[in-house]
Order: sequence, then structure tokens, then C-alpha cells
Amino acid sequence: MPRSPSSEVGSAARNTRLEVTVTRRAVIEPGQLLVTTRQPAQLTCHVTPPLAASDIVWFKDGRRLPAAASRPALQLTGGNRSVAGMYQCHVTDDLATTQVRIGALPARLLLSLVQQTVQPVVDTAITFTCAATSSPPPAVTWTRDGVSADQLGGRFHVQDSTSGVKVVTSQLTIQQVSRFSRCHS
Repeated sequence: MPRSPSSEVGSAARNTRLEVTVTRRAVIEPGQLLVTTRQPAQLTCHVTPPLAASDIVWFKDGRRLPAAASRPALQLTGGNRSVAGMYQCHVTDDLATTQVRIGALPARLLLSLVQQTVQPVVDTAITFTCAATSSPPPAVTWTRDGVSADQLGGRFHVQDSTSGVKVVTSQLTIQQVSRFSRCHS
């Protein structure tokens, strides 16, 4: 600390009070979030310098969330369309914002046909299987020469089943096989 100035005639002193205020800073991670359907997610409000969790207030689309949400990590369950929106984490001196959107996973074939030659036998049937995944679950379409199996008549029968959350298995049964077909998702 500097010394007070003094001379033969006297001295002078001045006391100064210094107050340091720390501005709190809030940051939400992730900065943007794309949630696929039925996928749980989490938003985390990082506060510097740290403070008690009870001093954190979460808002969604401008509306305060229940007090139970007043903690640094906010769990978003279900991943349904109602999860989408603008989320804010409010602390004493700052407000952090992030956007949560609902998205989709592109369709991907898990099991598809390989090109093969089939020798038809009178009064027999052959079954082909295709499996695909996406979010929301995919629609599998069977075609022959660009025409959907539903429009080809009674020799063609399609049966779909869903296993897991996003996987669709589709089977095409053809009576009296005469041509090869393709699976598209």
C-alpha cells in the first residue's frame, strides 16, 4: 500500500473503499440441440463464478419452468415435439439461451436384397426381406419396374413389422415368381 504523503508542515491521508462486484456469467451447453424423436437429452447451465443450484431458474419459450427444474442440468425426456423450443437459464446477472429442435434421422437400410436369379417353380412362393431404420420409423415400399407392390395384384403380398423404436422389417411374398423386385426406403 502506498504511504501517506507527509512533510515538515504536516501529513495528509485519505482512505478509499474499493468494492469489487463479480458479474455472473451463464452459458448453456449445448448451444443448439437437435433431438431425434424418443431420444432423451440434457441441457446444462454453466455459471461462473458458481452459485447455488437453487439460484438457477429455467424458462422455456418465455415461461418459467417448475421449481424442480432449478438445477444446473435440465433433463428433456421423451424427445417428442413438445420438447422443441427456446430454453433460457437465468441467474442473478445473466441470461443464457439455447434452442432445442426436433429432427429426424435419415433412412438407412439394415438388410437389403442382393441381386439374384430365382427359378420359379409352379405353385410355390418366394419371400424377400428388407429392414430399414430412421426416426420417425421408415415406410418401406416394394416396387417392380417402378410400380408399387400394392398395385401389382394378388400375387404380391407385403407384411411390415416394427421392432425396437426405429426399425421396420418388411417382407414381400410373391406367388409364381417371374421377375426380381427391389426394396426402397
